[in-house]
Amino acid sequence: MIETTLREGVECPYCHEQLTPRFVSVDHIQPRSRGGADSLENIHFTCLSCNLAKSDLTDEEFKLLMEFLSLYPLMKKSVLRRLKVGGASYYGGKLQK
Repeated sequence: MIETTLREGVECPYCHEQLTPRFVSVDHIQPRSRGGADSLENIHFTCLSCNLAKSDLTDEEFKLLMEFLSLYPLMKKSVLRRLKVGGASYYGGKLQK
């Protein structure tokens, strides 16, 4: 299913980069840690990098953060890197991008 979806040219809803099988991740729109369900309505594909940075933020919260950070490109990289470090423990400490 993932390969078929990715062949259709799906992009990450947060950074708008083309998703690739190597760096695709399944993301909960409303995080499970905040009451989100494990249902098809509550998941979508994102890049691993954005999913690590998003952590337990909601879809809306992370989109607002990305919009704000787009105004401050020098700060964006630093903030996203710090957010990823918090989520990296779930992926064996490996950071992407």
